[in-house]
Amino acid sequence: MNIFSTRKPLAIAVLATAIGMLDNVVWAQSQGAPIPVRDSLIEAIDDIRISAGADGILFLDKSEVEEGRLVNAGQVIAMIDPEQAKLNLVLKQAEEEQARLQAENDINIRAAEKSMEYEWAEAKSAEELHKKQAMPYWDMRREVLEAERSKLAIEMAKNEQQVAEATFAAKTAERQLAEHEIKRRQIAATFNGIIAKRYGKNGEWVQAGTPIVRIVRIDEIKVEGDVKGLDAPERIVIGAPVSIRVHVGGERYEDFESRLEYVSPILESDNTYRVWAKINNKIEGNRYLVSPGMLAEMQILPMSNDGVN
Repeated sequence: MNIFSTRKPLAIAVLATAIGMLDNVVWAQSQGAPIPVRDSLIEAIDDIRISAGADGILFLDKSEVEEGRLVNAGQVIAMIDPEQAKLNLVLKQAEEEQARLQAENDINIRAAEKSMEYEWAEAKSAEELHKKQAMPYWDMRREVLEAERSKLAIEMAKNEQQVAEATFAAKTAERQLAEHEIKRRQIAATFNGIIAKRYGKNGEWVQAGTPIVRIVRIDEIKVEGDVKGLDAPERIVIGAPVSIRVHVGGERYEDFESRLEYVSPILESDNTYRVWAKINNKIEGNRYLVSPGMLAEMQILPMSNDGVN
């Protein structure tokens, strides 16, 4: 008796059963069973190194720039020697004010207009005297030419006014550049977060581009993982509801509900899409409960008929 002939039908039956079970799993996922997101991991949404924007001596208060300290968006936490930049700003503000006064000063124009009125009055008087033969022709022409020259004086005064206005605009730009130079020397947080690492030391010389601190946003974080993309692609969409369980230490887990906020447009070689969802962190005592790097479990939940979970 051939043993292989008896086992072959059994193997075929087992394979058919396995395929059937797999089809049932795929059908269940497409119909409503939760879709697991594998290799789920907590990651920071914002995690940056803030660098010096200029060369100079670093000024920072160690008590204000401690690792683990909370900072707010826009908070200045260090400076690159600002004294020269501040003095330059004072100079540019004074120059701008001087230029403003000159630009708003129209005395020369008004004086030229009054002068023209006087010159043309004299010119008309000279013409009348010439008609009465009481003034020589060339004396009369000289008065007329002086009146016509007064028109040019007005044009010159107006041109000088325009130059003064352009100078004022240029000085305003120089003042703005001086203000920007001061801001460029400020080391400020760009979002609410925690100082995860301090690289710079008070009083040391740094160059533009030298890392000063690393700030991580921790109040809102994301859970990222990979999901099989061909089983139920119609459910792997932005806005899909998800359940998240995070291992926060020991035997303790924390549960969250959220929605997918990103689905990669690229199907990877292992037929998975990269997806992630945001969660609002929880505060316990003086610390945030969830930290980047923690392991998590995430599942894509079925959506109701109206698209809302």
